[in-house]
Amino acid sequence: MGDGGQECIELAALSNGLLIRESDAPDVITATSARALRALVHGIKGGEFDQASPNRRAAAY
Repeated sequence: MGDGGQECIELAALSNGLLIRESDAPDVITATSARALRALVHGIKGGEFDQASPNRRAAAY
C-alpha cells in the first residue's frame, strides 16, 4: 500500500463464487469463481498484464 491505500477492491464470498467491486465504483459488481480470481492474481503478480513485461504470455486456465 505504497499509495496510501487509495486503490482498493472489495470481495464478498458466496456459496458458489465471489463478488468483486472497486471501492470507488461500488455500484459496479463482478461475479467470478475462486479459480478465476486466483488465475487473475497470479497473472498480475507475474506481470502478465504489464505492457512492457518480459513475462507476458497467454494465460492457461
